[in-house]
Amino acid sequence: MKLHGFPISNYYNIVKLAMLEKGLEFEEIGIKPNREESFLAISPCGKIPAIQVEQGCLSESRAILTYLERLAPNPPLLPADPYTAGVADQIYCIIHFNLDAAVRPLFPAAYFGEPKDPAKIAKAREDVAFGMQALKRVVKMKPFLAGSEFSLADLAGITTLPLVGTTMELSGEPNPLNELPGFEAFVAEMKKRPTVQRMLAEQKRAMEMFMAGKI
Repeated sequence: MKLHGFPISNYYNIVKLAMLEKGLEFEEIGIKPNREESFLAISPCGKIPAIQVEQGCLSESRAILTYLERLAPNPPLLPADPYTAGVADQIYCIIHFNLDAAVRPLFPAAYFGEPKDPAKIAKAREDVAFGMQALKRVVKMKPFLAGSEFSLADLAGITTLPLVGTTMELSGEPNPLNELPGFEAFVAEMKKRPTVQRMLAEQKRAMEMFMAGKI
Protein backbone atom coordinates (compact mmCIF):
# COMPACT_ATOMS: atom_id res chain seq x y z
CA MET A 1 0.00 0.00 0.00
CA LYS A 2 1.28 3.46 -0.89
CA LEU A 3 0.27 6.59 1.00
CA HIS A 4 0.66 9.79 -1.00
CA GLY A 5 0.80 13.15 0.73
CA PHE A 6 2.67 15.48 2.99
CA PRO A 7 3.22 14.72 6.71
CA ILE A 8 2.41 18.28 7.75
CA SER A 9 -1.20 17.81 6.64
CA ASN A 10 -3.65 16.86 9.37
CA TYR A 11 -5.71 14.86 6.87
CA TYR A 12 -2.63 12.93 5.78
CA ASN A 13 -1.76 12.23 9.40
CA ILE A 14 -5.27 10.97 10.18
CA VAL A 15 -4.86 8.26 7.55
CA LYS A 16 -1.26 7.57 8.51
CA LEU A 17 -2.23 7.20 12.16
CA ALA A 18 -5.07 4.84 11.25
CA MET A 19 -2.65 2.67 9.28
CA LEU A 20 -0.20 2.62 12.17
CA GLU A 21 -2.93 1.74 14.66
CA LYS A 22 -4.02 -1.17 12.47
CA GLY A 23 -0.46 -2.40 12.00
CA LEU A 24 -0.59 -2.08 8.23
CA GLU A 25 2.53 -1.92 6.11
CA PHE A 26 2.69 1.08 3.81
CA GLU A 27 5.11 3.19 1.83
CA GLU A 28 4.97 6.97 2.14
CA ILE A 29 5.22 8.90 -1.11
CA GLY A 30 5.93 12.58 -0.48
CA ILE A 31 3.84 14.90 -2.63
CA LYS A 32 1.95 18.16 -2.16
CA PRO A 33 -1.58 18.81 -3.46
CA ASN A 34 -1.45 19.53 -7.18
CA ARG A 35 -3.39 19.20 -10.42
CA GLU A 36 -0.81 17.48 -12.55
CA GLU A 37 -2.40 14.78 -14.70
CA SER A 38 -0.13 12.13 -13.21
CA PHE A 39 -1.41 12.90 -9.71
CA LEU A 40 -5.04 13.37 -10.76
CA ALA A 41 -4.92 9.76 -11.91
CA ILE A 42 -4.33 8.88 -8.25
CA SER A 43 -6.34 11.63 -6.53
CA PRO A 44 -9.13 12.94 -8.82
CA CYS A 45 -9.30 16.35 -7.12
CA GLY A 46 -5.56 16.64 -6.64
CA LYS A 47 -5.88 16.51 -2.86
CA ILE A 48 -3.94 14.63 -0.21
CA PRO A 49 -3.95 12.08 1.18
CA ALA A 50 -4.44 9.41 -1.44
CA ILE A 51 -3.62 5.73 -1.37
CA GLN A 52 -2.69 3.18 -4.00
CA VAL A 53 -3.68 -0.43 -3.44
CA GLU A 54 -3.91 -3.50 -5.64
CA GLN A 55 -7.45 -2.68 -6.78
CA GLY A 56 -6.78 0.98 -7.57
CA CYS A 57 -6.57 4.37 -5.88
CA LEU A 58 -8.58 6.23 -3.26
CA SER A 59 -8.57 9.81 -2.02
CA GLU A 60 -10.52 11.74 0.65
CA SER A 61 -9.45 10.84 4.16
CA ARG A 62 -12.87 9.68 5.36
CA ALA A 63 -13.26 7.38 2.34
CA ILE A 64 -9.81 5.95 3.00
CA LEU A 65 -10.73 5.33 6.64
CA THR A 66 -13.81 3.40 5.50
CA TYR A 67 -11.60 1.26 3.27
CA LEU A 68 -9.07 0.65 6.05
CA GLU A 69 -11.81 -0.32 8.49
CA ARG A 70 -13.15 -2.93 6.07
CA LEU A 71 -9.67 -4.11 5.09
CA ALA A 72 -8.39 -4.51 8.65
CA PRO A 73 -11.31 -4.47 11.10
CA ASN A 74 -9.10 -5.11 14.12
CA PRO A 75 -8.33 -3.05 16.02
CA PRO A 76 -11.51 -1.16 15.12
CA LEU A 77 -11.73 2.59 14.63
CA LEU A 78 -15.48 2.56 15.18
CA PRO A 79 -16.99 1.11 18.38
CA ALA A 80 -19.17 -1.98 18.05
CA ASP A 81 -22.13 -0.23 19.65
CA PRO A 82 -24.08 1.47 16.83
CA TYR A 83 -24.87 4.63 18.78
CA THR A 84 -21.32 5.10 20.06
CA ALA A 85 -20.04 4.57 16.53
CA GLY A 86 -22.39 7.32 15.38
CA VAL A 87 -21.15 9.62 18.14
CA ALA A 88 -17.54 9.02 17.07
CA ASP A 89 -18.33 9.84 13.46
CA GLN A 90 -20.32 12.91 14.53
CA ILE A 91 -17.34 14.22 16.49
CA TYR A 92 -15.09 13.56 13.49
CA CYS A 93 -17.43 15.60 11.30
CA ILE A 94 -17.74 18.52 13.71
CA ILE A 95 -13.97 18.77 14.04
CA HIS A 96 -13.49 18.93 10.29
CA PHE A 97 -16.60 20.58 8.88
CA ASN A 98 -17.01 23.18 11.63
CA LEU A 99 -13.57 23.77 13.13
CA ASP A 100 -10.94 22.87 10.54
CA ALA A 101 -13.00 24.52 7.81
CA ALA A 102 -13.39 27.66 9.93
CA VAL A 103 -9.64 28.29 10.25
CA ARG A 104 -8.55 27.35 6.72
CA PRO A 105 -9.03 30.93 5.42
CA LEU A 106 -6.49 32.07 8.03
CA PHE A 107 -3.69 29.81 6.79
CA PRO A 108 -2.11 32.24 4.29
CA ALA A 109 -1.50 34.85 7.00
CA ALA A 110 -0.82 32.43 9.85
CA TYR A 111 1.71 30.24 8.05
CA PHE A 112 2.79 31.87 4.80
CA GLY A 113 3.46 35.49 5.67
CA GLU A 114 0.49 37.15 4.02
CA PRO A 115 -1.10 40.18 5.76
CA LYS A 116 -3.74 39.43 8.36
CA ASP A 117 -7.30 40.11 7.26
CA PRO A 118 -9.43 41.39 10.18
CA ALA A 119 -12.64 40.35 8.42
CA LYS A 120 -11.42 36.78 7.97
CA ILE A 121 -10.27 36.64 11.58
CA ALA A 122 -13.63 37.91 12.82
CA LYS A 123 -15.46 35.32 10.73
CA ALA A 124 -13.19 32.54 11.96
CA ARG A 125 -13.65 33.68 15.56
CA GLU A 126 -17.42 33.42 15.19
CA ASP A 127 -17.36 30.08 13.39
CA VAL A 128 -14.83 28.51 15.74
CA ALA A 129 -16.83 29.61 18.77
CA PHE A 130 -19.91 27.95 17.29
CA GLY A 131 -18.00 24.80 16.45
CA MET A 132 -16.48 24.60 19.92
CA GLN A 133 -19.89 24.86 21.53
CA ALA A 134 -21.07 22.00 19.32
CA LEU A 135 -18.03 19.94 20.22
CA LYS A 136 -18.54 20.51 23.95
CA ARG A 137 -22.05 19.13 23.63
CA VAL A 138 -20.93 15.79 22.23
CA VAL A 139 -17.43 14.88 23.49
CA LYS A 140 -17.17 12.44 26.38
CA MET A 141 -13.48 12.53 27.45
CA LYS A 142 -13.75 9.09 29.10
CA PRO A 143 -10.82 9.21 28.34
CA PHE A 144 -11.36 9.31 24.57
CA LEU A 145 -13.53 11.77 22.70
CA ALA A 146 -16.43 9.39 22.06
CA GLY A 147 -16.13 7.44 25.30
CA SER A 148 -14.02 4.58 26.64
CA GLU A 149 -12.91 3.23 23.24
CA PHE A 150 -10.30 4.67 20.88
CA SER A 151 -11.95 5.68 17.61
CA LEU A 152 -11.64 7.77 14.47
CA ALA A 153 -12.85 10.72 16.56
CA ASP A 154 -9.51 10.58 18.37
CA LEU A 155 -7.60 10.52 15.09
CA ALA A 156 -9.25 13.85 14.32
CA GLY A 157 -8.79 15.11 17.86
CA ILE A 158 -5.03 14.66 18.00
CA THR A 159 -4.29 15.75 14.42
CA THR A 160 -6.76 18.54 13.73
CA LEU A 161 -7.75 20.21 17.00
CA PRO A 162 -4.17 21.36 17.80
CA LEU A 163 -4.01 22.86 14.30
CA VAL A 164 -7.20 24.80 14.98
CA GLY A 165 -5.81 26.14 18.26
CA THR A 166 -2.43 27.09 16.82
CA THR A 167 -3.97 28.83 13.82
CA MET A 168 -6.17 30.97 16.05
CA GLU A 169 -3.21 31.88 18.26
CA LEU A 170 -1.09 32.85 15.25
CA SER A 171 -3.98 35.05 14.16
CA GLY A 172 -3.86 36.94 17.46
CA GLU A 173 -6.79 35.13 19.03
CA PRO A 174 -7.07 33.05 22.22
CA ASN A 175 -6.63 29.32 21.83
CA PRO A 176 -10.20 27.94 21.84
CA LEU A 177 -9.01 24.58 23.14
CA ASN A 178 -8.29 26.20 26.49
CA GLU A 179 -12.07 26.28 26.92
CA LEU A 180 -12.58 22.58 26.14
CA PRO A 181 -12.75 20.71 29.46
CA GLY A 182 -10.53 17.64 29.56
CA PHE A 183 -8.61 18.41 26.38
CA GLU A 184 -5.17 18.50 28.01
CA ALA A 185 -5.81 15.14 29.66
CA PHE A 186 -6.98 13.76 26.32
CA VAL A 187 -3.77 14.89 24.61
CA ALA A 188 -1.68 13.38 27.40
CA GLU A 189 -3.54 10.08 27.02
CA MET A 190 -3.06 10.09 23.26
CA LYS A 191 0.66 10.81 23.55
CA LYS A 192 1.10 7.56 25.47
CA ARG A 193 0.40 5.66 22.26
CA PRO A 194 3.54 4.72 20.28
CA THR A 195 1.67 5.36 17.04
CA VAL A 196 0.88 8.93 18.06
CA GLN A 197 4.45 9.48 19.24
CA ARG A 198 5.77 8.40 15.85
CA MET A 199 3.25 10.47 13.91
CA LEU A 200 3.96 13.63 15.91
CA ALA A 201 7.74 13.19 15.70
CA GLU A 202 7.64 12.75 11.93
CA GLN A 203 5.24 15.67 11.57
CA LYS A 204 7.62 17.86 13.58
CA ARG A 205 10.59 16.89 11.39
CA ALA A 206 8.60 17.59 8.25
CA MET A 207 7.51 20.98 9.57
CA GLU A 208 11.11 21.92 10.40
CA MET A 209 12.21 20.98 6.90
CA PHE A 210 9.29 22.87 5.38
CA MET A 211 10.04 26.03 7.36
CA ALA A 212 13.69 25.76 6.33
CA GLY A 213 12.64 25.60 2.68
CA LYS A 214 14.02 22.09 2.23
CA ILE A 215 10.72 20.58 1.07
